[in-house]
Amino acid sequence: MADAPRNPGQEAEHTLRRVTVAVAITPLLLVSAILFYAYDIIYRGTVLDHLRTQALRHAQIIDRFLEERAATLRLEAHSVPVSRLADTRYLEARLTALNDAFGPMYTDLGLIDPQGRQVAYAGPPQFHRTSYADAPWFALAKDQETFVSDVALGARRSPHFFVTVRLWDAEKRPWLLRAAIDFGKFNARVREIRLGRTGKAFIINRRGAFQTDAGDASSLPPNVLTALVLRDLAADQAIVLEGDNTQGIASLACVAPLKGGQWLLILQQERFDALRPLYLARIAAVSTVTLGIIAIITVIHLVAGRMERRLGAAYALQERLQQQIVEKSKLAAIGELAAGVAHEINNPVAIMMENAGWIADLLEGDDLHNPETLKEIRNSVQEITTQGRRCREITHNLLSFARKTNTAAQPVELAPLIQEIASLIRARVYQRGMTLTLDLHDTPPVRASATEIQQVLLNLLNNAMDAIDHDHGAVVVRLFSQEGHAVIEVEDNGQGIAPEHRQRIFEPFFTTKPVGKGTGLGLAICYGIVRNLDGDLEVESEPGRGTTFRIRIPKAPQA
Repeated sequence: MADAPRNPGQEAEHTLRRVTVAVAITPLLLVSAILFYAYDIIYRGTVLDHLRTQALRHAQIIDRFLEERAATLRLEAHSVPVSRLADTRYLEARLTALNDAFGPMYTDLGLIDPQGRQVAYAGPPQFHRTSYADAPWFALAKDQETFVSDVALGARRSPHFFVTVRLWDAEKRPWLLRAAIDFGKFNARVREIRLGRTGKAFIINRRGAFQTDAGDASSLPPNVLTALVLRDLAADQAIVLEGDNTQGIASLACVAPLKGGQWLLILQQERFDALRPLYLARIAAVSTVTLGIIAIITVIHLVAGRMERRLGAAYALQERLQQQIVEKSKLAAIGELAAGVAHEINNPVAIMMENAGWIADLLEGDDLHNPETLKEIRNSVQEITTQGRRCREITHNLLSFARKTNTAAQPVELAPLIQEIASLIRARVYQRGMTLTLDLHDTPPVRASATEIQQVLLNLLNNAMDAIDHDHGAVVVRLFSQEGHAVIEVEDNGQGIAPEHRQRIFEPFFTTKPVGKGTGLGLAICYGIVRNLDGDLEVESEPGRGTTFRIRIPKAPQA
């Protein structure tokens, strides 16, 4: 069999539960998504700004270190004449004094004449008589007051770079006082710059050559060096580039200019390390929202379950009350039928009594064995039997209708049901001088309660008879099929329904009958029964020309 229709209360409760969950969760998700997006942008911007600030600050520190070395060397160059600086013992003394004052930062000092020859030197002895005439840095340094070279191996075969200061002799020729900076200590200062657990610092020049130890620099994203060599940066500008390093780890590289833009300081950090608080906040936010959603759904289901149980009990009570109303309405209908049934039974009883009296008269006669007498007796007995069967049929129909209501839905044939109700009220119709006409066609069975359909038909027929206040009253009951529905029409030629009352006739306790003649529940009960069957109850009426009630019930689903 097809599935039974769901309880309207359950349908309403399930819909309410889904709507409540959606209404409760949707704003939470929207607000969380907006806050999550805004926090992501703000925090990411804060991290990148902090990274730029750190890069600029460390770049300024390194620039200041180089400027201090140059300033110290400039002070030495301008304090004494060139002839004094040409004394090797004087340079050795000054180298010792400088390292005592500023720490072991200088590895050597040298005085270079205008032709690039080193005429005085303090430092490792193997580099005493070096000529720098062909060195690329010499051509640049002799044209600048102060110069810092790039890091190179040179003749030392170890990384180093120079700081030079230009000075003039008595003949106005340019000389250079050169100091080699200890690369290890300079590199250590740069490597002390740390950010988080994975932050590293490097220095490169504009050709992409590393000016510090490149031990870990091979992990830089490949796109960083290419982008930096071609890009010009302002003195106070730092940029952040993102990409995967050679190990496939997403990284951030913040770049700030050094030495007037000739060098670039690179601060590299793994993106997860830099944005760790953001990722932790994401996890916390997602966990909080998820727990909130679970809590909301749990509470809604608990509350909805409680409401569902209460609504179920309310609907069960409503069904019991409706069943009681139907029973009481049926008892009232039986009372209205009693007079008609009594009149209907009175006629066959009178005939039976008349035939019984006739038989008694024949039995008292002397010609008992006369064939004509026996024939009369047989005819009278046959008539008594016939009228008795008629009485039994009337009482059977009344008792069948009066049985306790069974609201269980099952396939019901409507034509026999209509005929049974018609037989019950036919006597009442005739007593009022009306006619009752049945126009019944074959229709498919409907899934309904037979007793409820009887109740609906009886109420509509009683209302039809009550609406007729003139002679030649007529009531017509039709049954036919229409678009998968069985249609029952109850039509009368009574006084009709006023337009202002037509919209309210299905309201409980609304009646146009005199006080004491009606409760206003009959049509409300009929409407509720038909709607519970997924059917429709419609009315068409014109004052003075009658009323037609039309019931449409869907046919029963196939087994």
